[in-house]
Amino acid sequence: TDKNASMGRCLGQVDSSLETRAKIVTLWEQGMPVPEIMTHVNLSNTILHALNELGLKHRQPARKIALSPAHREERVRFAQANLDRDRLRNTIFLDKKTLSSSQESVKLLYRRDRTRYEPQNIQSVRQSGRVTVGVFVWISAVGPGDLIEIGGRLDGEQYCQILSNNVLPGIRARFPGQRVVHASRVWDRLRETQFYYNTIASMPNLFQAVIPSEGHAIEY
Repeated sequence: TDKNASMGRCLGQVDSSLETRAKIVTLWEQGMPVPEIMTHVNLSNTILHALNELGLKHRQPARKIALSPAHREERVRFAQANLDRDRLRNTIFLDKKTLSSSQESVKLLYRRDRTRYEPQNIQSVRQSGRVTVGVFVWISAVGPGDLIEIGGRLDGEQYCQILSNNVLPGIRARFPGQRVVHASRVWDRLRETQFYYNTIASMPNLFQAVIPSEGHAIEY
């Protein structure tokens, strides 16, 4: 007699018998999504554990990791702390993006090791290729700036060229009469001041804050 069976199920214990696991694998092989499998076999937390024990691992595509809840909260906090309209009028936001002609996204799946190219693990696409264009853009309270095409990989030299040849002329055109001060000149005036020394002294705290935030916005 099975001692565990005779004792009954402990509080919080979920049935993960061989029969249940076999049902999980069968439903997975039939192409049923994992959330539906959870509902079908009346399991929640142990479904992923059972799949992992059977060698069915959740594979992430090689793409940029989505923001975590902590990152989203930090972005909201930063936005709320910088709602001052006067400050925003004098702020220029820069960003670079890659535009793609393809609307197809990579689907997530569970598969065993070394089964990447088996038919059931391959995502069919409706096209053999796609066109991608890298662009650089700036935006401010007065509206968006110019959309600038990036030639190849954006390196430091090309970044400086875009700022000098495209971004600064566009800013001057939209903010006529206002003087644009280069950051290097600002630092020349700040050097050897108390602000300069305070900034240098704060660097260890800044680095300590950057690491857990994984490079996202921090309070400094």
